[in-house]
Amino acid sequence: MRVLIVDDSELVRKHVRKLLQDSFGAEVDDAANGQEGIRKAVLGQPDVIIVDQEMPGMMGVDFIKTYRNLKGRSWVIMHTSMADKTTVLEAVRAGCNDFCVKPLTAQGLGAKLATWSQKRVA
Repeated sequence: MRVLIVDDSELVRKHVRKLLQDSFGAEVDDAANGQEGIRKAVLGQPDVIIVDQEMPGMMGVDFIKTYRNLKGRSWVIMHTSMADKTTVLEAVRAGCNDFCVKPLTAQGLGAKLATWSQKRVA
């Protein structure tokens, strides 16, 4: 499984990378902002993208809209500390597939990846 983490926090990127590699054996790349994330997503075609909502320059919802407009097909999980109804609806309309609330745990991430895996084979 190839995963791209898009988050402006280096600490969060390292934490999620470690969870993915240690618990799931994932191949992980990361990006510190939305623009870099779009470039890496289009070139690398990861299976899953985990994107933060609150980032300077390009918010997570804007990342998702841009990625989907470029015909991106990866499973997109929004990783946020603010999962309010408005943000969730906006993200779903943009093409988000799932949500997880910070801080991420191996168990929580495992549930999200299980959903992706089930949808992928369906």
